[in-house]
Amino acid sequence: ELVEQASAFGSSGLVVVVLFGLYTRIGGVRSAMAALLLGVATWIAGAYVWDFAYPYLTSLTAATVAYLTQAALDSSQRSAARPTDVPTTDLRPEEPERLAKW
Repeated sequence: ELVEQASAFGSSGLVVVVLFGLYTRIGGVRSAMAALLLGVATWIAGAYVWDFAYPYLTSLTAATVAYLTQAALDSSQRSAARPTDVPTTDLRPEEPERLAKW
């Protein structure tokens, strides 16, 4: 039983991070941290507090949801921060102040 608990403790978030990191371009550091933290917290709560029948699967699902949610939030923040009014062409070397803004 101790080996089962030790292997399940942090591995749900780790499985999600490794699979998304190896096979997709979705997410980043913040997504990975969200998956790891929520995976561990959900497993602890499911195994010891609420006594879930399947705490590992619950924490795996929670880690996946956390990863994808944080990736979506990061993606929307990046797209909102992109300047749309700055032309990408017609930049002359004599206009360094336009380059310094962006």
